[in-house]
Amino acid sequence: MNTLSKVFLLGSLSVASTLVFANDYLPMTAEDSKSFSNNLNTEVVETYGRGWKKYTTYMGRSNQWVWSSDSSSQVFWFNDNGETELLVDFNAPVGTQYNVAIDDCTTAATIADKDYSVSTTAGQFNGAVQLTFNGQCPDAGLAEAVFAPGVGLVAYAYQSIAGPVMVELTQAKVAGVTFPMFHGISVTSEMPSGRILTNQQDSVAAYLTLENHSNSVETFQFNSGQTFDIEILDVNGNRVNLWSANKRFTMALQTIELQPGATHRFGGEIDLVDFAGNTLDVGSYVIRVMITGSNHPQASAFSPVQYVVSAPLYIDNISTTR
Repeated sequence: MNTLSKVFLLGSLSVASTLVFANDYLPMTAEDSKSFSNNLNTEVVETYGRGWKKYTTYMGRSNQWVWSSDSSSQVFWFNDNGETELLVDFNAPVGTQYNVAIDDCTTAATIADKDYSVSTTAGQFNGAVQLTFNGQCPDAGLAEAVFAPGVGLVAYAYQSIAGPVMVELTQAKVAGVTFPMFHGISVTSEMPSGRILTNQQDSVAAYLTLENHSNSVETFQFNSGQTFDIEILDVNGNRVNLWSANKRFTMALQTIELQPGATHRFGGEIDLVDFAGNTLDVGSYVIRVMITGSNHPQASAFSPVQYVVSAPLYIDNISTTR
């Protein structure tokens, strides 16, 4: 990193005056991720100074360093010669060309369109900027790249003998937004995995999380103070334990309002015993966590239906350590 530090310091000083806007075209942080159709994932694995980010892959290049201003209006590329070159200034007009050594075959980038639309598996992106590339190899190197505001790189193409091959964004999480965008309630779970050794632990945890991806409040109605339950079933579907057994709950009705973008986590721990208090026998079981309320439409003929998640539960009592 010492050699890079000197180059980065010089590069950062040369463009420091551009640090002024909100980050639009390279918004990814260490918490974000992208997946593309060539099975390559893009993540930020290292940062340096105020503007440098190291990506696992970027436009097909592995472990690529890229610098951007706070607005990401100016983006610099760290090439194989240890030099920082201006890849693009997104504020420049259509037709502006940049001499930049992306790789051995790609030596120039041009702003081809600033109101470009592209449809990918991750969604439809409008008002994007399209860069086209030129170089000395007719069947290798980059052909184009598409950057969407607030999302960043959403597609790129590389040259091949058969012509340009497009690589598109398939899914991503950027700045707290998930793509493809889903308008509804998503359900995720946290369940035990692998063998559970009853001589090492006497309970397991199971959780169900609801997230509201819609633009309206989702209201869940509950008939008592109980909001969830957990059960363990044997291989024949017989219930052998229930979290709420022998518990008391208030009988007052209650509601939980899930605001747009909000999440709510339900669940807890259940003991690995049967209703008589005996430790569960070695074997295969199913653990199930559910919410006891519903968000079914009010004043309708619909019956309430629970949100439920199940998973295998493998119980043993033999230690794997030697």
